[in-house]
Amino acid sequence: LAVVTPCTPPGESLPIEQMKEYIESSCQDHTTVLVDESMQLWRGPAWREDSLVSQKEWIVNLLESRDIRVYIIHSWTKIWSCPGIRLGSVIAPTAQHIADLKKHQVPWSLNVFALEFLSAAIKDEEFLNLTWEAVPRLRARTENELTKLFPSWEFHGEGWLSWLWIDTKDEEVAASAVKLAKAAGVPIRNGGMGYGVPTFIRLKVASSEKQDILINALKPLAQ
Repeated sequence: LAVVTPCTPPGESLPIEQMKEYIESSCQDHTTVLVDESMQLWRGPAWREDSLVSQKEWIVNLLESRDIRVYIIHSWTKIWSCPGIRLGSVIAPTAQHIADLKKHQVPWSLNVFALEFLSAAIKDEEFLNLTWEAVPRLRARTENELTKLFPSWEFHGEGWLSWLWIDTKDEEVAASAVKLAKAAGVPIRNGGMGYGVPTFIRLKVASSEKQDILINALKPLAQ
């Protein structure tokens, strides 16, 4: 079983107790479960409280009673804005499970530069605090400004996530929005590409200046 929470692109997130219930009810005995919590890191300084990393006793009990093996995956490239380095981590049920995984790990999966970046980034509490403060505020601003122009649009996703998933209710409007945004230098993604929902668009949470450029670019669609 593979689970992504919060999932992309809708941005839905299961609270920790619901996630545990879902895993317990969905899995037969002797199942391996991969839970990708990469976007959970955007929740804020208390993100661990609603993460499976806080559920060691439950994970061990699930392993011992039903042989259900829960692995928790985190990608650190998004929260630290370093996609070219591809940093990530895996938490396994036991130390032996980690040892078994390492047998298949390629040598030098992280180079010296990546390790140096990791050592510096993990100490940069100011960056994370600024991110956790700014993203919800800027996301809310984007939603509020777009709602003024397009009151029929529906916005999806947790308020602390770094993107917005929007149903414009009209395939042509979504396609036109993508073209106008690209021409203005603030590209957005069409939901029809890869996701199969052409009335949707996906926006990143950006600075106020970038937001204003996007809002102005989309104004012709509101006329």
